Amino acid sequence: MKTERKKENEILIKEIMDLYEEVNGIYGYRKITMNLNHRLNKNYNHKRIYRLMKLAGLKSVIRKKKKRYIKSTPQFVSENILNQEFWDKGSDPLSQIDPLSHPLYKQTHIRFI
Repeated sequence: MKTERKKENEILIKEIMDLYEEVNGIYGYRKITMNLNHRLNKNYNHKRIYRLMKLAGLKSVIRKKKKRYIKSTPQFVSENILNQEFWDKGSDPLSQIDPLSHPLYKQTHIRFI
């Protein structure tokens, strides 16, 4: 014995399959829900349509995304002045460390965190 809900689900599955074939399987459950609600003048939940599509084995076609990056050559390349040497070798070594971790800074300045 079938309940009202099961009968309605069978009718819905037939409608979903008809719509699915009309659009050649492109629509997913969101668009199918929107179209069914419009066609049948009802307000079916998207989760219900998703579940019924899953039972029927219907999936939407997911198209491959286009590559949007265009390869180009740089217009201007700067001269390499540092030659990968980021530390000044001739000056005071204390100037090269983090000033916040320096002991004199901790004693003389009030820091707000």
